[in-house]
Amino acid sequence: MRVLFDVDGTLIENGSGSDGVGRPKAAMVHLLKALAASGHLIYVASSGGRGYAVEQCMALGIRDLVRIVDKEPDDYDLVIDDDPAIAQGLGRQMLHVRSGVLDADMDAPWL
Repeated sequence: MRVLFDVDGTLIENGSGSDGVGRPKAAMVHLLKALAASGHLIYVASSGGRGYAVEQCMALGIRDLVRIVDKEPDDYDLVIDDDPAIAQGLGRQMLHVRSGVLDADMDAPWL
């Protein structure tokens, strides 16, 4: 499965810290790692650009697990994002992340 994760509001809390690194959302990082360990292809994109996504992935310790891509429409099997309006145009199915809760817009037996 091809899974796209957003950065701000999804893998990290919105708003970077004073060092430019956002506070991790542990459940989302754990989910990303579990999906990668299960053999799924993991992509990360940010409206802040590729460089920003790389920086945040390095800080989260997941850079070697993901492919950094532009936030453009593609045929991802699953998009995990805090902004449903953006996520809907990027893939087939979406999980909307809000306030630490997942809204599933799909049948996802692994959740």
